[in-house]
Amino acid sequence: MKKIDVDLPERARIVCISDIHGCIDEFCKLLKKCEYDVGKDYLFILGDILEKGEHNIAVLQKVIELSKYPNVYVIKGNNDIDCPNMAFYDSKEIFLERLKRRPYNAFVEMGQTLGITDFTDDFEEKR
Repeated sequence: MKKIDVDLPERARIVCISDIHGCIDEFCKLLKKCEYDVGKDYLFILGDILEKGEHNIAVLQKVIELSKYPNVYVIKGNNDIDCPNMAFYDSKEIFLERLKRRPYNAFVEMGQTLGITDFTDDFEEKR
């Protein structure tokens, strides 16, 4: 775990968002509704940016874009940790069980961009 100290100005505006879960439209609407100003406000994204929603890659791209600013901080949540587990560590059985529980997830969405829609055959090769 990495600890960082954040030194905020006395009158800083802080925007905290969590549990985006692959919902890009809602995420962008929320930023607009709170009138988030990337140049002035401090943004803390408190995990679970991925999984459950249908637009994981778009959310990930948006978070990467935002995180280029020095006043944006992103923390991984338990759902964000599931992605590398699926990619590198899960057994085939655990992987396929995750897909049953959560048909919308970042790993499947990435597979679809490569034309992979079925992970039951040639599992290790596709993974």
